[in-house]
Formats: sequence, C-alpha cells, structure tokens
Amino acid sequence: MDLMILDASFAPLGVVDAFISLQWTRRYYEVGSFELHTDMAWYDLLRQGRYVYRNDAVEVGVIEGLSYEQGETEEQLTVSGRFLECLLERRVIPQRMELAGTAEQICRTLVDQMAIHPQEPARAIPKLALGAEKGLGTETTCQCGGETLLEKLQELCQSQELSFALRYDYENDEMLFEVWQGKDRTQGQKENGWAVFSRGQENLLTSDYSVDEQDYRNFAYVVGEAEQGQTPVCVTVDRTNGRDRRELYVDASSVKREVDGETMTDEAYRQALWQKGLEALDGYRRVEAYNHAIDPNANLMYKTHYNLGDICTVIQEKIGLVAEKRIEEVREAVEADGLAVEMTFGEDYVSLGKAIKREVNA
Repeated sequence: MDLMILDASFAPLGVVDAFISLQWTRRYYEVGSFELHTDMAWYDLLRQGRYVYRNDAVEVGVIEGLSYEQGETEEQLTVSGRFLECLLERRVIPQRMELAGTAEQICRTLVDQMAIHPQEPARAIPKLALGAEKGLGTETTCQCGGETLLEKLQELCQSQELSFALRYDYENDEMLFEVWQGKDRTQGQKENGWAVFSRGQENLLTSDYSVDEQDYRNFAYVVGEAEQGQTPVCVTVDRTNGRDRRELYVDASSVKREVDGETMTDEAYRQALWQKGLEALDGYRRVEAYNHAIDPNANLMYKTHYNLGDICTVIQEKIGLVAEKRIEEVREAVEADGLAVEMTFGEDYVSLGKAIKREVNA
C-alpha cells in the first residue's frame, strides 16, 4: 500500500511506500482518525505534508500531529490526525438559525451557508462543494447557534441514524459533502446480501461483549421557553422501545419561538423542541459494545459484503445473544504481516432463541 502525501492545496508532494504500521480508524457517527508509524526517511516529506491520501480508501487523513522518538537502536516517526470531516470543526454557527426540512436538507443548508457560500467570503473552505443529494432523513425543525458546524451536523445525523462525509474527488480536485447511510444486511430484509458473523461461519477471530446502563436514558421531557404569564411548552420524546422508562429532563429554553423577527407556529415550535430532546437522548445511550476481530478474507469480504455503517448480525452462542447492530467503527491495522480488521457494533440485540426462530421462518 502506498500513501500519497498532499500539500495544503492537495498537490502531490511524494509517496510513502514503506512504513512500520498504519492504524486507520473509520467511524460512522464521529470523525475517523489515523496514526502512521514510519522511519526517519520520510521526515521531510511528512513535515511538509497536510493530507494523507489512499487510493484504496474513501477517507483522506488530515495531518494534525507529528512526533519523533529516538530509542537505543532505532528512530521512529509518528504522524497522526483525523479525516477530512474535521475541517468542519473550524467553522461555527455564529447566530441563531431556524431550519426545517429533512435531516439531509438541513445539513446541506448549514454546510452551504457556513462553509461554501457564507456571507463573509473569508469563511469559505477552499475546494468544498455539495455532492449528490440522496433523499435521506425525515422532516424535522431545529434551531442552532453557537455550536461548531461539525457538532450540529453530528447531532442531526445521529438522531436519524445517518452519517456524513467529505469525499475528496482527486480527478476534479474538490471535496464533496454528502449525507449517507449504511445498508441493512440483516436476515429480515431482501434488498441486500446478508452479513452474519459467528464462530460457526468461521469469520470471527476474537470477540468480546460488555454493557453499561448507568447513564442510559430513553424518555425525555423537553421544556421550552416560558412566555410571560404562561406555562412553558413541554413535549416528550419516547425512545423506550419496550424497555423500562428512564427519564431525562431537557431545558430547551434556548429554543426560541421568535427567530429573525419571525414567530414560529405552535407545531413548528413543538417539532423544534422534539428534535432538541432527540439530540439530548443521544448523549445518554445504552453503552453496549460488541468488539470483534474479523477475518477479512473469510466468507464475507470487507468492503464488498459489509462495510462501515451497515447493520449486520453477530451470533455469540456462548452467551446466548444475537446482535443486529450497525457497524459504528472499523479499525484497520496495516502492518508487515497484512491487514487486520476490528469492528465495533452499535445498539440493540435480540435473544438467540428469537433470532433462530426468525431464521427458520424466513
């Protein structure tokens, strides 16, 4: 694998064609990261570089850190950073805004107004453009202001199980912002091929499971601003899904009825409060981790039969669980002995008995 090093204008500076190891961590809801370990032969190139480009990956790394270590017998250079989406952290939403539409439409509007065609031209991020619209997400109303652009995009997308990316188009020399969603590869659908991981399938090398519900909340009371002489509007967000209720109080007084001289309708205001509560609950998720080392050369091929963001099935017979979860993180480790892939899956599981019954009845 060769790594092309690009300068601040995305012009090629050179190629790193040998290294000790590369950790390439892809994330669905958060910005991915990388860490490259190599020898001092590449110091001048990497010190001048701004971006790391792989022709076998959709992500581009932004070099944010460089360190040098000298041992008794060898020297080592470490370069680290995050993927292109971190550039959106460099812009804030300076004034309060009210936006309505699908989650994808709102995200595209924010990126366009804050970083592509802002009122202040100096705020524009060079080479950034909107990619294809996919028609993703449901209608909602939200208010924002004071957050970084990255923070608000993450809140909006995670509330509807979406993700977003900056894809660098090397041929056209531009970064394309796109909202996207992983595929459903569970056994209850017929549009995509199934992806099942288990010892029986001989595609799991190692696995571990843990759950922590200490901070978990699944029902929110969202209280808006109080108008003079009136009781504040309160809406509820129910994400119990059959589980015991765990309540959260959300002070949403920052969500205003009047924005830029225009007063929201009652329905729009309640929708904005509901969106605020949905985003707040995402900060109190049930932490249930399924971490697996996957054989990338087994019956299911990485990036062909499953990929980041896909919802797959993982069977762990020893503890009687079957997980139907989204792949929220993929850690690629490239070393001398080849590629190793570890995956972390997201929320929700069904019992092994139910899964087996459904498979029989399929």
